[in-house]
Amino acid sequence: MHSKHFELVVRLSKAVPGGKRAERWDENYLNRVLPPTCEKLWICGTPVMNDVFEAAFHKLSIGRPYLKDLEVVQVL
Repeated sequence: MHSKHFELVVRLSKAVPGGKRAERWDENYLNRVLPPTCEKLWICGTPVMNDVFEAAFHKLSIGRPYLKDLEVVQVL
């Protein structure tokens, strides 16, 4: 599916080809991939991932105010 309005991003923790592990989704990763504006952002992950995202969103919300908006960011 290709859409300018939706992007599904999946991370599997198994090694990727070449023997490297998939990149960790932490504050640095989120800072690099999150857009400056966003209408909806759904998060569905483990409790640990949700905690990491919540802490990162708090820090990154200075440049991305939508990260504080519970109508935009929804943890499923």
